[in-house]
Amino acid sequence: MRVRLYAAAAEAVGQAQVEIDVAQMTAADLLDRLAGSDEQAQLVLGCCRVFADGKSVRAGEQVCGEEVEILPPFAGG
Repeated sequence: MRVRLYAAAAEAVGQAQVEIDVAQMTAADLLDRLAGSDEQAQLVLGCCRVFADGKSVRAGEQVCGEEVEILPPFAGG
């Protein structure tokens, strides 16, 4: 499955897009896998939201859909 990362999430992982088999993964599992053992990536991704096909996926929920997006918190005005 294609996983797109934006802004600080992409910077932390070093890629804006990755292909990962997310079968049976929760959102928390996905973020852990993307961060690996990189402490900075763990901090950044720990604050991110996961969306599958445009719908928010909570940490303990299974990720399923055609496209997954990882968005860091942001402020606007």
